[in-house]
Amino acid sequence: LPLTEGKETIYSVKGTKAFYNNLPLCRQYSNETSHGCRICWGECTFTVNRGALVHQIIKGTIANIPLFNTYFYKLGDAFGYGTDPEKAEAWWDLSLPTLGQDSTIVAADAGYGK
Repeated sequence: LPLTEGKETIYSVKGTKAFYNNLPLCRQYSNETSHGCRICWGECTFTVNRGALVHQIIKGTIANIPLFNTYFYKLGDAFGYGTDPEKAEAWWDLSLPTLGQDSTIVAADAGYGK
């Protein structure tokens, strides 16, 4: 678990295989940049297919009965949720704008006008 000021955090659950974040630093970064990094959004299992009722039932079950966590995790893999390793590696070859900001999107003449 990540430590905050040398102490254990109260916002992460021990024993779960999850993406742990440091919420105080996350909030500070979000305030400084006005947008945050949103890494946690891409890592969260609960961001997929919220339309089906079964997902709401599974979320409720996981929250109250940890015995089923491994089963639902494997079920998610069986349905193809999560990151495809090939797509994850292909990300490194993408031509992305510096710092995630493409300043030419709203500029006339791609930012190089007269």
